[in-house]
Amino acid sequence: MSSPRKSRRKVELDDAVELIAKCDSSTKVRGNLPLQLALDTIHDVAETDGLQPGHITTLLDKAASSVLVQTVSSRLIRCLIPRVFVPEKAVVKAVSWMCTNKPSTTIQSLLVRWVLLIYDHMDTHKKLHNLYGILFYFLENQALFPYICHLLYQLTRKEDVKMFRVRRLLFLQKKYGSQPYIVGLLSLYKLYYPNLVSVPVSATRKIFFKSHDRKWAELIKRVQEKALSEQGLSISVQESQLSKAGAGPGGVSAKRINTSAVMPKSKRRRVITPAVHSSSLDDNKHSENVHLMIDHVTVPFVRVNSFKEMLNQIDRIEFPSQVAAALQDPILQHVVAYSADQIVAMRFSYWLQHTLIEEFFDMPRENQDEKEQFLDLLINFTDFLQEGIPVVDMFLQRYLLTWNGSDYRQHILRLISRCRIYPFGVLNDFILEPLRKLYFSSTVYFKCQVILTLVEMIKNYTAIEWPRYKDLMENNLSVKGPTSSSMSIFQEYGGKFRPLQTLQDLIHFTDNLATVGLQLEEDNTLLANCILDYVQLLSSMCQMYSVPFVALSPASLLGRFLVDDSVLCITRLCSIMCNYKGAFEALKSRQTPVDVDLMDRDGTEDIQSFNRLLLDICNGLWRNRAFGRLPAASFSTSTPQSVWPLFHDPMKTSLSTFTMPSWVTVWLS
Repeated sequence: MSSPRKSRRKVELDDAVELIAKCDSSTKVRGNLPLQLALDTIHDVAETDGLQPGHITTLLDKAASSVLVQTVSSRLIRCLIPRVFVPEKAVVKAVSWMCTNKPSTTIQSLLVRWVLLIYDHMDTHKKLHNLYGILFYFLENQALFPYICHLLYQLTRKEDVKMFRVRRLLFLQKKYGSQPYIVGLLSLYKLYYPNLVSVPVSATRKIFFKSHDRKWAELIKRVQEKALSEQGLSISVQESQLSKAGAGPGGVSAKRINTSAVMPKSKRRRVITPAVHSSSLDDNKHSENVHLMIDHVTVPFVRVNSFKEMLNQIDRIEFPSQVAAALQDPILQHVVAYSADQIVAMRFSYWLQHTLIEEFFDMPRENQDEKEQFLDLLINFTDFLQEGIPVVDMFLQRYLLTWNGSDYRQHILRLISRCRIYPFGVLNDFILEPLRKLYFSSTVYFKCQVILTLVEMIKNYTAIEWPRYKDLMENNLSVKGPTSSSMSIFQEYGGKFRPLQTLQDLIHFTDNLATVGLQLEEDNTLLANCILDYVQLLSSMCQMYSVPFVALSPASLLGRFLVDDSVLCITRLCSIMCNYKGAFEALKSRQTPVDVDLMDRDGTEDIQSFNRLLLDICNGLWRNRAFGRLPAASFSTSTPQSVWPLFHDPMKTSLSTFTMPSWVTVWLS
């Protein structure tokens, strides 16, 4: 847009806002052409470029005062699309108008919905939080009930949880039933003070608050992204500008202040994750002694500029307004892992749940590069915590049902490999079955990726998830409470089950996939080596991760590598057999018997199968007896007896190191 045109539109918008500001109760709407033109101008500018904070304050005051008719006020509220940010004083004034009961219930409902949409785009939240008690009063209005619960959920701090509020919510729950928005607010109260909420609150992660204005929210997001691209400013550019100006007030580094004071969340939407921001710092930024007052109680995280400072004040650090900033802040990740605070975990899970739904279900084809960056941050955060996130598992359960196997493939498979351990029935229905359908209808390269994903999942279960579940069950039975370092930040498991049995069933599932995959791809070398990575993990799992069983892959799978065209497969098979030998020896020397409550079998019954397979490999490689009629030959037991007459004597002795297909090229060279 050219500069003269911008100037003209700015003048037209200023005139339109001034005209609206001069309207009063005597202003006629029907036939008032200047008023209609002013509304059209505001609507067009708001949907294309957004409104400045001053315009939002003026228009919101006029719309909430009920001076204009309801249709005009509703239209004005829907035009309040911020270009930069929303001043908190405008929101506070709107709440004050609601307290006068001058706005109709429809206008009040629209105002609260608008506040929910722009909540993360406000400059501060202190004054709005001071109105917590007044907002709680609006729960008596049935039309506003779900929206006020959502707003209170956003504003609630520990000091806001009072017994009389809990009683009122329980009364409203009894009156209206167990509505999700009431359960959501009660669950947050219970996290802060479990002794005040005596009734059981479901711990199942669900969407407590529905998105009623998705198109409106998408419009706000689109306008601010457009404004960001037009200005040509990025977060890094603004950080460099502020760093040149020095540190912020009270010695706070500009690197941590700029992301909240200069750019609201909407302008950072390109990265999806919010930046570090402290409400307590913004609330007192004009006070000269703010750092003296805070140091006696808590230290806002924005004041922590190094890992050493974090260690010195780790017990007094106040989490930022958006815990999700931990996705891109390594120091904050350490604070989250150290605190293991369930309230912080719930805040993060709530944000992550809505972000995943919004980005991958509501807008599946938009901003794919930004979504990949977001998934990278999420995977790195999961690796840092060394535990799966229940909300991510719920997202995968829903996303895999319609996944085409192509969109975000690398990231989705990496998330699958990091999911939590569940009963195998649950794991199979929601994760493995959709993956199996894609496996059998895809290319060999995708099959290799699936096998490697299952390898990483088995590693995750044996090294991290199974020990954590075992420690969690032991601590639940202990009167001393949690003492293990393996305890979970997101303490949510699907009841009591047998994790080792889940691991064995997962291995059996992978064995079947690997065997059928080799048959479909005619022993493709790339797929064979990926499967050998899997078998090598099984052979060393007992000794590396202290798993109390040995999982021997079936002869139908291992036997294929003996007659493979690749020398590498045969050499790796020999290494795997050596690993299995050590694993079975360690299993036999174990003093304590296997606990039948943990799993059905420990692998000792596979020792004879291993011996037969080992003898077969020796016969095939060195003794020219791979297809001999020996009772110990595993090939003879796995091959139908009706086929044996077809093997003539020369064929029975033809397989050896010198005549195998994989060694032909070696001898010829």
